[in-house]
Amino acid sequence: MRSEGVTAMSYGAADFALSVGGVVRTYEQNQVLKTIVVSAARAYGVDPIDKVFFDIKDVEGFRRECLEAKSMGFIGKQVIHPSQIPVANEIFSPSEEEINWARKVVDAYEKAVREGRGAISLEGQLVDYVHYKLAKRILDFANQTGQ
Repeated sequence: MRSEGVTAMSYGAADFALSVGGVVRTYEQNQVLKTIVVSAARAYGVDPIDKVFFDIKDVEGFRRECLEAKSMGFIGKQVIHPSQIPVANEIFSPSEEEINWARKVVDAYEKAVREGRGAISLEGQLVDYVHYKLAKRILDFANQTGQ
């Protein structure tokens, strides 16, 4: 179950380090903690949002962390400075390439299902229900954000 009105979940590396008596730097890059946050959020049907990146002058470090967070399943990132907003928007918005891939997968898979097939080859790659759902997620997000 989840609390009414909760739509997203995140964590604070410094807050977590304080609560367990650890070091902030350790929890900034902790893959296990990040995986738990993403998994718990998805299990409860809420959006996982990655933590703050403290060094507001390190734009490339922020970009790398956004890319990693997206690859782990986070749908966004907390920002603490206006300079971080364009990078976060760029990384977490689906690219045209991703949208085009998703459209091809959805079209091909839905056609295959109508023909009684469950897995197909598309441009030399296996496409099955999991790929279809991944593609649908990209298109749903793109539609929600007006892309």
